[in-house]
Amino acid sequence: MKLQCQMTIELSLDQLAEAFANLDDDSQAQFFCRVAAIALTWKGFSKDMQWYYVGKHLRECECSTDDGREMLREIVRVMDDKTKGTP
Repeated sequence: MKLQCQMTIELSLDQLAEAFANLDDDSQAQFFCRVAAIALTWKGFSKDMQWYYVGKHLRECECSTDDGREMLREIVRVMDDKTKGTP
């Protein structure tokens, strides 16, 4: 006999951020891949526009931080580094 159970767990942004920060690099990378895969399922909403709005928010909103922007810049810098060496 197989039992199925569903439950909803509400996480604050701080709890979600802490969980992400405590993952290893492989799991953090897989998190981004899974977010991208979920975004592909959105109906009637453009993932590209969502990423635009997130970027605009990070660039312009007073709730954004230099540390948050720099974290993303560093991820992109290393991801785009063609030498694939260590820092």
